[in-house]
Amino acid sequence: MRSRHVSTVDQGFVPATAAVCYGRLADPAGYPAWWPGAAVRDAPGGTAIEIGGLRMEGVRPDGVRPGVGLYLRFNGRGGAGSLEWYLEPFDGGTIVSAIAELDPRRPWGRRRVLRFRAAIRDGLVGLRAFAEANA
Repeated sequence: MRSRHVSTVDQGFVPATAAVCYGRLADPAGYPAWWPGAAVRDAPGGTAIEIGGLRMEGVRPDGVRPGVGLYLRFNGRGGAGSLEWYLEPFDGGTIVSAIAELDPRRPWGRRRVLRFRAAIRDGLVGLRAFAEANA
């Protein structure tokens, strides 16, 4: 089955304050420092971030709530979409939610959707490991 719209929601606990998490998430150019497999490049129209086989071009903030959340929009050859980070303080750390909505130019197969969802999860695990190593 091929999908024209891809949505994924995942969350994880990070042992750092929401302000610290927000500082990491608000700097897309720094994602490769903690997100396994992420790559950042300059592209026409701004920054391009590659994760899970998707190249997000022209990444730009569309909603910013310091310490609470960040909404990023992107558009590129592969499609358009958004990536939202939502932060909730919890038990001495932060629950970080990642919400991705994609409209690929070409339908995605099941394997590609699963690879992208796994990449989002890898990002959350990487953010947690980075926070633990820098505590």
